[in-house]
Amino acid sequence: FFQDHPMYGNGFNGKVKATFTSAQMEITASARFGSTSYNAAAPYRYWYVDGKVILPPPGITFLPGYAFYGFGVAAWQRMNVSPIPKPDAAQVANATSSTAATASGATFTPSSGVGFGFGITAVLGTSPDSKKFNADVPLGGQFTPSGGLINIRITGELWAMAKIMDRAIAPVKGIVDLEYNHPNRIFHMQAQVFINKDPITTPAGVNMVIHLEGKTGIWYVKIGEPTNRNIIKVNNINTESYFMFGKNLTAPTGFSTTTVNGLNSVGIYGVTPSAAATNNAIAGNGFAAGVGVNFDTGQKNRHLFGRVYLRSRATGGFEINLSLMKYPDNAVCAGGGALEGLNKWYAQGNVAAYVTFNVSIFVEMKDGTIRNPCAFCCKNNHPNGCPFTLADIRIGGYLE
Repeated sequence: FFQDHPMYGNGFNGKVKATFTSAQMEITASARFGSTSYNAAAPYRYWYVDGKVILPPPGITFLPGYAFYGFGVAAWQRMNVSPIPKPDAAQVANATSSTAATASGATFTPSSGVGFGFGITAVLGTSPDSKKFNADVPLGGQFTPSGGLINIRITGELWAMAKIMDRAIAPVKGIVDLEYNHPNRIFHMQAQVFINKDPITTPAGVNMVIHLEGKTGIWYVKIGEPTNRNIIKVNNINTESYFMFGKNLTAPTGFSTTTVNGLNSVGIYGVTPSAAATNNAIAGNGFAAGVGVNFDTGQKNRHLFGRVYLRSRATGGFEINLSLMKYPDNAVCAGGGALEGLNKWYAQGNVAAYVTFNVSIFVEMKDGTIRNPCAFCCKNNHPNGCPFTLADIRIGGYLE
């Protein structure tokens, strides 16, 4: 029991025990009930119950081949609650029997403006071996004191081809964050997938965002953006792409840094294609997409005879960007002029391509010294040997 606590006021707290015979599992949770005037003009009642449990393999099966390995759970009334931490991966992976804790790890603070709320964090995966797939999936929601929905949120991380203790080196990882804010009628989902499995890698992950606003009418779907493109590497071939449609889209910003550097390598400088139009147009409906592909073979060496080698290297790439936008109905041109485009629609695009190819003869040093004819051309600039260029081809261009 507690009395006149500066935050929790008057009430009591303790433990609640539940035994599930069929699952051979026991849960011990902490609970607190009380009343307080914390951050409010008048007293109000509050309560919460929370706990967590870790289960040994094979866990609790919920579908053939899939099981729960641990939970963090909480429910509350008139409390602000921090995110419920997921069960520790090491404890889950090394569990030999069911273990329970009296707290999920969340922090509870009395708040008169929050009604009922709940939160669940589950560790699940394939069973009896979690290597094929395992995940942490939190689910939570809060309601107003009158019973209206404030928000509901699902977040999760998943791993494939790695056991729970080996998540740090998993070749495939995914992240998802989904939330619906009911008072503002906003739905937002963001997802990422990371792959690091030879020959495929995604250095910054493949990103997708879905956003809907019921009150303002703003909506969009973005699979990458011009300033944050999805990069996928397959051996020595790289792709950079984005695809968007809806309202309030990020304006295309011209060619990617990779393409600009490629054009520079063939002697084309100062490439600055214009961005995609005015702020008014960006706020309208439309779509924009872009894809770039580039490759670099790296230096290839082929032994001919003696100390003589044939060296070659090729690089190249191309990029295409397209957009189609519509001005909103109230859009006006600065200075009172006519809007560009046709019936408030306008299209824009650009394309670029480049390729380089170099082939040379390379003569190695002998016994740590450079000898004729290399001595004349390589004495200072090529201490390890002498290259003789046979061909150096550089071609490129762009159009917008």
